[in-house]
Amino acid sequence: MSAPHPLAQRFVSALMRRRGPLLLLVGLVTLLAGAAAARLELDTSITVWFLEDDPALVVYREFVDRFGVDELVVVGVTAPAGDPRGIWTPAHLATVDRIGQALEQAPHAGQVRSLAALDVIESTDGMIRVGPLAEELPQTDVEAETLRRRVDAMPLVRDALVSPDGRTTVVTVELDPHANDFSQKTEMVTAIAEVLERERADTGLELRLTGTPAVDAAFAEANLRDMTLLAPLSSLVVVAVCFAVFRRLSAALVPLVVVGLATAWTFGFIGLVGWKISALAGGMSMVVLSVGVADTVHVLSETRKWMAAGLPRSAAIEAALAELLAPCLFTTLTTVVGFLSLLVSQVVPIREFGVGCAVGVVSAFLLTYTVLPALLRWAPAPDPALLERQRTGPLGRLLERMARPGRGWRRGVLSVFVIALIGTAFAIPRLDVGADPLRYFRADVPIRVQTEALEAEMGGTSGFEIVITAPDEGLKDPAVLARLAQIEDWLLEVPGISRSMSVTGVLEETNRVLHDGDPAWARLPDSRAMAAQLYLVLEGSEDLTRLVSADYSQSHMTLAAEMGRYHDLLEHLDAIEARLTEHSDAALQLHATGYAVLIGSVDNYLLESQIKSLLVAFCAILAMVALLLRSPALAAWSMIPNLAPVLMGIACMAVVGVPLDPGTVMVGCVALGLVVDDTIHMLVRIRRHRTAGATVPDALAGAMADTGRAIIITTIVLASGFGTLLVASFVPAAHFGLITSGVVVLALVCDLVVLPAAMTWAWERRQRS
Repeated sequence: MSAPHPLAQRFVSALMRRRGPLLLLVGLVTLLAGAAAARLELDTSITVWFLEDDPALVVYREFVDRFGVDELVVVGVTAPAGDPRGIWTPAHLATVDRIGQALEQAPHAGQVRSLAALDVIESTDGMIRVGPLAEELPQTDVEAETLRRRVDAMPLVRDALVSPDGRTTVVTVELDPHANDFSQKTEMVTAIAEVLERERADTGLELRLTGTPAVDAAFAEANLRDMTLLAPLSSLVVVAVCFAVFRRLSAALVPLVVVGLATAWTFGFIGLVGWKISALAGGMSMVVLSVGVADTVHVLSETRKWMAAGLPRSAAIEAALAELLAPCLFTTLTTVVGFLSLLVSQVVPIREFGVGCAVGVVSAFLLTYTVLPALLRWAPAPDPALLERQRTGPLGRLLERMARPGRGWRRGVLSVFVIALIGTAFAIPRLDVGADPLRYFRADVPIRVQTEALEAEMGGTSGFEIVITAPDEGLKDPAVLARLAQIEDWLLEVPGISRSMSVTGVLEETNRVLHDGDPAWARLPDSRAMAAQLYLVLEGSEDLTRLVSADYSQSHMTLAAEMGRYHDLLEHLDAIEARLTEHSDAALQLHATGYAVLIGSVDNYLLESQIKSLLVAFCAILAMVALLLRSPALAAWSMIPNLAPVLMGIACMAVVGVPLDPGTVMVGCVALGLVVDDTIHMLVRIRRHRTAGATVPDALAGAMADTGRAIIITTIVLASGFGTLLVASFVPAAHFGLITSGVVVLALVCDLVVLPAAMTWAWERRQRS
């Protein structure tokens, strides 16, 4: 075995002499990190995905400031099947009323709308009345039937609150406009869920809870579950893998101490800078664990080799750390670059994920060179017989054969590799981009089940808003109102939009009521005077105040968007924006906003993030590898086992139908930052052997013997660690784990099979020439 570089040896020796103060410093930093991490808060709201000056977020906040929140909690109340009366019985309507009253008392609740709490406009005995739909709840079946007929004659009420078959009605509650904190939203949703649980037990009715605040709260619950479950699960997997390899429980537990401290430092940093935990936090802890374990595995393997060579324990530890200082430092830097490339993303949690993972990787490196040596001093010595069996066993012989591939094997390997790259080039353009929040939950998760079921009966449960500006009392202008009605009719044909509420619909309904309920008069006013008269009838109505500004120059159109069909809706978002721009002029300006539009903006950012971050990571890592190896040629060779597996992984996403979403958008740069580590360890050894005068086949064989086993172990650890994400509640996290695991395995194949075949083929061509 070659001696470590003198500079590296002196540096490590200096660290060992100061290990006492260093361990004290580590303890102090850990205490501070723990205190900061204890202050962390969750926030899975859609708004946290945007930069503060993002145009889409600015428009959305302006809309909320002017018209109030657009997010509603929606409760569906469904009568048992088989009853022809459906929801129209005194008992069921009393339940609706109780639920509505309970929801009014929920923390941070705003306005509640239901069949039992709704103001309408009606014509009674020649008089126009604006007041409650039901002054008193029906006490008999006849009264309930009378109420049903009244509602059937009111299209706006009927379509918004009752399903076509009459079995389901909804109760909606707004979040108080002053309750902007995510914890307040979650508190309200939790209180409402408790109300429904009690009513469900007492009445036997089917009660469903959905709406965007409920979805956000469900994300938070799933994230907490994943963080609680995945950390112990992944730790068990890592312990099992390390024990199987090293056959010592101490060798299996030592890496967990390092990654545990690194994880604490990471989340302490997040708490210190004031960030909140997003839905991507579970993946962050997995990255820190996997990378930290990979570093310690290399140190453990190298230490065992030096001890087998006859060095005492302390000397073997120092020699291993010195030998690995350069490759470990550069693998840390390249991995950090991979994660920091996510800073080019417009999506805030993805940026924070990149920075957090970079902090975790640096922490793992520092702890590997401070805490790990102290732990190894107490670990039992490895069994020499086991080390010899591992060196000369089947795996050792296999690595030797792969380092010296025959001509036929080389041709076969390179042919398959080239064919795979060609297939990758055809597959990647088919990659689907889909920011679809409901499908981020597994199919059996209650929030998804209840939302899909309720939307099948009632239509959309989230808002798609059109902000309307018509200067100079333009909303009294019949021509402007007619244009709005035309645009509204077009929008209602867009897939994923089920109904609307707008000033044109309110005016048409008011006009109908003024003419004794004659459906023929459900039309817009044909003069400014008539429009002014209709507005006068509605004067004092809270609904009109929130729909139209006092100077009749601003309004909004609320379109009910189906969360279960966001993918269809977002495919038409560009066409909607183009249509609104086409119909905007000095007399009428139209802008889209709302929850669905924010999701669409995230959708657009995802593809940009994938392309930009992967390009930045590739260029930076290539330059760093060239600097480390002092060989552009070796740096170029490094891209075979690094860039190719990443591109193949992205292509596999396209083939199997995994979309580019907030989880998988990170696969490219994260995987590139991870897989380059093993390649650096391999190429550093190849360069050392070549510098010592070895031929390419001999250098490959020496590198395989030096580090091949450790590379296999780290790959198994990485693949197993990320594989635990498959049980995550958050589907993008499961996809991220699946694809990343596949990429690191592909990278191992490229490191141990493709790279030796390619380098040997190139070397022989140069020899012949």
